[in-house]
Amino acid sequence: MDAHFLRRLVLELTPLLAGARVEKIFHPADATDTLVLFAAGTKLNLVLRSGRSCPLLFPSSLRPDNPPSPPAATMRLRKYLKNKKITNVVSDWINRRFALEFAGCSCRWLIADLHHGLSLSESLPAGFGDDVHWPAPPHWPELLRQVAQGVRPEGVPLLTPALRRTLVHMDPADAHALMLDLENPAGGDTFVYYDARHTAVAVSAWPLAPQECSGWTEAVAASAMEGARLAGEAVLYTDMARRSRAHADKETGAAVKRVQRALARLQQEEERMRGYVAQQQDAVLLQRCLYRFASDERRADVRVEGRDGAPVKIALDPLLTVRENMEAMFRRAAKGKRGLENLAQRRAVLENDLVRVRQGERPEGIREAPVQRHGGKVRTGRPVAAKSAGPVLRFRSSDGFLMLRGRNAAGNDAVVKGGSAFDLWFHAQDGPGAHVVVRLDHPGQHVPEQTMIEAASLAAARSWQRDDAAVRIMCALLRDVRKVKGAAAGAVRVDAVLRSLVVAPDSSLEESLRI
Repeated sequence: MDAHFLRRLVLELTPLLAGARVEKIFHPADATDTLVLFAAGTKLNLVLRSGRSCPLLFPSSLRPDNPPSPPAATMRLRKYLKNKKITNVVSDWINRRFALEFAGCSCRWLIADLHHGLSLSESLPAGFGDDVHWPAPPHWPELLRQVAQGVRPEGVPLLTPALRRTLVHMDPADAHALMLDLENPAGGDTFVYYDARHTAVAVSAWPLAPQECSGWTEAVAASAMEGARLAGEAVLYTDMARRSRAHADKETGAAVKRVQRALARLQQEEERMRGYVAQQQDAVLLQRCLYRFASDERRADVRVEGRDGAPVKIALDPLLTVRENMEAMFRRAAKGKRGLENLAQRRAVLENDLVRVRQGERPEGIREAPVQRHGGKVRTGRPVAAKSAGPVLRFRSSDGFLMLRGRNAAGNDAVVKGGSAFDLWFHAQDGPGAHVVVRLDHPGQHVPEQTMIEAASLAAARSWQRDDAAVRIMCALLRDVRKVKGAAAGAVRVDAVLRSLVVAPDSSLEESLRI
């Protein structure tokens, strides 16, 4: 986030932050903090992700998901700031930071730094928030000449790296006009840029030069807060979903290895049981010629005639009589047969478990790492239907989106509870049916029309109108789908419908998209 954009953003946030009360502080991910504020009669989530690569600051109505146990630094912030009121906001935009002043707090200031995150302080550092020297217009031609030559002008911090990258592609008149606009940061549009996958890659206080955004799509937001929200939600939730998927893949890989090790041990046990079963042939041969040996005769081995008439040497336990060896062989053969039957059932279970864990499920009997309980409002990137694998069916759309459908009332309840606030929900209109949820990586993610139709068709195929030629399906954001208090599992109330689709039920689609 460029310093000039932060300057405009903090300027817009100041009326909201001044007088706001801190309700809670969360730490949803590494270097990421959420301030839950009660401001202007409503709750506001102010999200800060620090770091040098891609820092973020944006207000949002959505709250990122949180781990079950906050770190010590977050607990310390809660101790000092919970229920405290913000009395003042000081911007040190040139150093990409700002500070919130609190009344009745021993640590008077909370410093929000895009490089280092949140920190408490009894006083502000020297020079914090001092006015930035803005060169007079006569000096601009020389400064722009240095920028065009790739030289960073000394003593002019407002010529940030992002600004210099744009100025180098502009003619002097346009560059001068841009500098005049930036000198007065109040108001103005914000520009958000998306790549070919509709992923936010940049947010700027000015339009980027064509050479900087080749292949990108530009969206114009009416304010810095709106632009920061569009870019911040897209980047943060996508990154959190990617990390969660990587963690889930790691857990899945570990579960697969555990099942494979169990199958390897089972293979060894099967070979041992087959060895027992093979002893029945020797026992039968001994039984046929038992008359040749005394009742108490002991031998290390005997030679008998095989089924084809050829001599066969049978090794015996010299501590047992020949008869006792024969009886032990029969017992081991019977044990081997029973063991193979039990092992066949166990093999079927393990092979089924192997298929399920590769699909991301957690079957009974497979020891898994503890599942985190999520306390935030937005649940991103969790293992799909980990606790309700049975009643939830998984599908993959033609465009690669994960789709979940409840198999029964418990499954319908599971897919609604397990989703994120910005996921899409599909259900037959005016009657009972299965709940279908399309998982998204972040709010505002573009969902192709083909995926919308496929999700609606999956809902239609398990609805009260499944035998009709056309079914009307409603689509809503999952945050607008609420469980009816006291009602049976799967009963919900829809506060707002995004759109309606009319589709034909297609049972063959289930088989082609099932995973």
